Amino acid sequence: MNHLRRGAVLLLIPAFLFSLSSCILKLSPRSAEEFRRETLRLEERARAHEDAGVRAESHRELANLYLYYRNPQLNYGKALQEFEIYLAAAPAARKSDEVLNWISALRELGKREKETSGLNERIKVMAWEREGQEQSLALKGSRNQELLSAVERLQGRV
Repeated sequence: MNHLRRGAVLLLIPAFLFSLSSCILKLSPRSAEEFRRETLRLEERARAHEDAGVRAESHRELANLYLYYRNPQLNYGKALQEFEIYLAAAPAARKSDEVLNWISALRELGKREKETSGLNERIKVMAWEREGQEQSLALKGSRNQELLSAVERLQGRV
C-alpha cells in the first residue's frame, strides 16, 4: 500500500510542478505591439474586473510592465502611479517590501528628474545670456576699433 501512495505522489509531483510553472512563468511581451496589447489588457482588467483583488494585482502588473527593460515605452511616472494605486487597493498582507522599495526609488527618481530638468533650463538661460554677452562684447570691440582708428587719424593730423 505504501508503494501505491509513493507512486501516486511521484506522479502528482510533476503535474503539480507543471501547473505551478504556468502560474510562475509568464511570457513577457517581445515587440512594441505586444507591449501595447498587454498594457491595454491590464488597464481594462484593472478598471473593470469584478474582483477588487484582481484589479489591485493588475495595477501591480502594469507597474512592472512600465518598468520592464524591454518595454520600448518605459514610463517610470506611470509605474509609480500604478504601484501607488496597488498599495492603496491591496490588502495589508499583500503589501510587500519590494513594492514599497519601488515606490521609494521611483519617487526619488522623480525628484531627480525635476532637479535635472530645472538645471537644464537654467543652463539654456545661461547659454542664451552668454550668447548675448558675446554679441555685446563683439559690438563693443568693433566700436573700440572704430574709436582707435579715429584717434590715430586725429593724431596724424596734429
